[in-house]
Amino acid sequence: MKKSLILFIASFFILACNKSESSEKPDYYAPTSEATQLADEQLAGYNKRDMEAFLLPYSDSVKVFYNLKEFAYQGKDKMRENYNDWFGSLTYLNCKIVNRIASGNTVIDHEELTFKRANGQEGKSEAMAIYKISNGKIQEVYFTKP
Repeated sequence: MKKSLILFIASFFILACNKSESSEKPDYYAPTSEATQLADEQLAGYNKRDMEAFLLPYSDSVKVFYNLKEFAYQGKDKMRENYNDWFGSLTYLNCKIVNRIASGNTVIDHEELTFKRANGQEGKSEAMAIYKISNGKIQEVYFTKP
């Protein structure tokens, strides 16, 4: 599992580095699958800071990992608790997909995040998010830095 995940991520970086600049719509918008729809749904809810829309695509027992292997927490209730303060502290939030690979039940997004806190502090960040889907829900999500 770990070896195939590492190979999948390496392929992502190779494709991202070789991707030519174009004014056309990025390739990650097609094809649409259940996995990409769920990833898009949670992203739309995240950007609106709409907790219910954000959490809807996740399973009740979702597992969240950092740095690809470090278990962080499990469950939609814990996710709600973790993101509630984050959403509430912001006046602006936008996460956009820089690049995407989707294969079967797995979606890998290279995300670029910009935000502004209520105190005026602005920030930017990049992350890789890997969504594993089954039974019509996001069952696992892995976050790491590119």
